[in-house]
Amino acid sequence: MFKRIGLFLLTNVAVLVVLGVVLNIVSAVFGINFSNVAGKGQSYGTLLIFAGIVGFSGSIISLLMSKTIAKSTMGVQIEQTMEFNCGGQSGENPSGFVAAYYCQMPDRSQRNVVHMLTTHPDWTQTARSPWLVDMVKHELSHRSIMISCGTTQPTIAADRTEAVTNSYSVLFFGADRDRITNQQQGVAEYGMDASSDQLATAIHDGNCG
Repeated sequence: MFKRIGLFLLTNVAVLVVLGVVLNIVSAVFGINFSNVAGKGQSYGTLLIFAGIVGFSGSIISLLMSKTIAKSTMGVQIEQTMEFNCGGQSGENPSGFVAAYYCQMPDRSQRNVVHMLTTHPDWTQTARSPWLVDMVKHELSHRSIMISCGTTQPTIAADRTEAVTNSYSVLFFGADRDRITNQQQGVAEYGMDASSDQLATAIHDGNCG
């Protein structure tokens, strides 16, 4: 968490530094006096401080709104549950590996729901990790593939459904490829490669096989 806050602050400071350099260049080249632009009696530093306040405030508001906007735009609900329950399979955690799942039901009752399984052994740590974001993006990719192909297991994916879904999440939802690979080491069916990327792209383009 502190790393993310540090990166957030560093990014905004970097923006201010770049802004300061740009203003200096523009002032030197075009002879614009930004002190006058800031207002009578206001200094160039005051202008940068004002820009910093506006920039930081905008960034914070954007961060706070982004998750809600994304969920409402896609019409997706993210629900926490203590029990895996999908397609006749149920239990606390069938494989011990599942931390999130998307359930394709014949009546489409679960079409817009992503489930987070809180009985996962590492749930407490996972819930505070960026890895959680990648998991949600993986499940959203299952949803997108289902909407495009009518199933989460299109013919074109053959026996590589999870690998192709991982590739889809990386290519079209911005999931972190390296983090996914590290977290899923030893789970061959989720392993991405050039072939799974090609298949994911084909599905995204409407080719379900």
